[in-house]
Amino acid sequence: MPRYLMTCECGKLLPVEVGQAGGHIVCACGATLDVPTLRRLIHLPTEPNAPPATASWTARHGAIAAGLILAGLLAAASLWIRLTEPRAVPFDPVDRRQLVDERIKTLTPAEAWNLWIVHYRPLAEYGFSEIDTRLTVAEELEVARKRRLEIVVLALAGMCAAAAVGVACWPAKKSRRQGEMEKRKKR
Repeated sequence: MPRYLMTCECGKLLPVEVGQAGGHIVCACGATLDVPTLRRLIHLPTEPNAPPATASWTARHGAIAAGLILAGLLAAASLWIRLTEPRAVPFDPVDRRQLVDERIKTLTPAEAWNLWIVHYRPLAEYGFSEIDTRLTVAEELEVARKRRLEIVVLALAGMCAAAAVGVACWPAKKSRRQGEMEKRKKR
């Protein structure tokens, strides 16, 4: 924030900040000076070492923020796509035994006979087969579709982030006022 210079009756320059507008300051000589209102304060000369006033928010900042926010949202969407894809459930013998025991307790005699004919009789005749925990064809197709979608979403996120970085690195266009100030400094 620039500091403005007020001249005391003794000739000393006193720095004044914008927050002091409309108030009073005391010089080292003991004189009390009334600080002008903000409207008049900005017409006073500024301190030579004061940093130049910067714009707080420009369209360039908005473009950078929008690109980064969009890239973050797309990256989060990609993560959500990955977390919601179907996964093969690992075989747990303890859980399977509990499930079978609970099912047997609720079976009627007719359901038990059908279960024996369809499931257990072939086991007795041909032996146990290996338990398959792989995904079904439909689930594998769903995983492949989600992986393709994830790649597209990540590519879009990368493009948004690259655009934001490009806008940030591109040389800023100087306003007319900045150009005039640089000309004055060169003189």
